[in-house]
Amino acid sequence: MFEQFDQAGGLMRTNIPAFRLPAQVLDDEISMIVERVWIYGWVTGSTAWLLFWKEDFPAVFVGTGARAGKNSPARSAGNRTNPHRY
Repeated sequence: MFEQFDQAGGLMRTNIPAFRLPAQVLDDEISMIVERVWIYGWVTGSTAWLLFWKEDFPAVFVGTGARAGKNSPARSAGNRTNPHRY
């Protein structure tokens, strides 16, 4: 697993509120993955694919993630005081 930022987790870390997904829970889950089967490091830039090619990994999955959130088309999206009220 190669990550662009200093902590893995992507949008799960930045866009899910801590009361729904505490950072410690996310860290624990990521640690279990890294400890079992993954190589972990940081990769950035458009030439990152060279690393995968040179290291001769048996398989590569590229999960680019989402660069930005999307606005909800729901009618209640603009109602910030009570988003559940239609």
